[in-house]
Amino acid sequence: MYFQGTKVVCPNQKCNKPVDWWDAILNAIKTDFFIATVLAPIGARSTFFTVNLALGELLTIKFDEHGLPKDAKILEVNYTPQGGGLFPLEMHGNTPHRHIISSQVTLYPIPFSKNCPPDDTKVGIFVTWVPKTMDDEAWQNLAESFEAFSQNRYSSSIIPANVSVEAKLAKLLSTYLQDFASKKQVEDFLDNGAGYSHQLNVVLPMIVAHLDLPVLPNNIRGMLNRLRGLRNELAHDGKTKNPLNKNETAELLVAALFGFHYLTLVNNKVIAARPASTASKTATHPPP
Repeated sequence: MYFQGTKVVCPNQKCNKPVDWWDAILNAIKTDFFIATVLAPIGARSTFFTVNLALGELLTIKFDEHGLPKDAKILEVNYTPQGGGLFPLEMHGNTPHRHIISSQVTLYPIPFSKNCPPDDTKVGIFVTWVPKTMDDEAWQNLAESFEAFSQNRYSSSIIPANVSVEAKLAKLLSTYLQDFASKKQVEDFLDNGAGYSHQLNVVLPMIVAHLDLPVLPNNIRGMLNRLRGLRNELAHDGKTKNPLNKNETAELLVAALFGFHYLTLVNNKVIAARPASTASKTATHPPP
């Protein structure tokens, strides 16, 4: 709807004003404190449930038993004791894995203080996660970039954000061009003839014009080119020439998000335009 210029109004009856999706998502990830809101644009979901802690008893929690898919990528877990005197600590092995949240955790309850009775305590557990998708490689890179941003690791968000768009674009072009040349010739063209910059700025607009689709807005395409340049700086020098700040990184990540969904729009049209015998083999669906 955004790329086709369809106007959307705020569903709040007291507001009922036009919504600019770009501004809405950008402002959300720049200003919101809650990670669930920051990660909502990439399809993050939230699950809440409660458990009971008892003094001296280990409690193992399997998230798939509380409604999460077994292959979900877990982004954050929040523990909130609801009264009582115990607080949950996550147990781990001799080598704790940093920045990786397992699909199963074991909690050990400890008293808040010597003066607080260690009564059984209910704990609310709020899990933020994203589902596995059919377009998983590109989408998981996008999820990793937003996850790094939420942790203020701005440089770490650049490469996966770029990969998410670059990989999806290469797959789209490969699908489209194989109707005109052999698979080997297409691979050679994309690898050696038309790099990512040419794919984004020359080949994609040509295909979009042929399919009579809306063009990618210049501001988004410009930011994707900027993202590619920063990716190259990190790959070649290990750092960007100038330090990244929150506002600039937020804009680049939202550009990657919009670019990803734009490519989904184009890809679906490409598949629909192909003969049925080949389209059924390459059909994909946008992430939830």
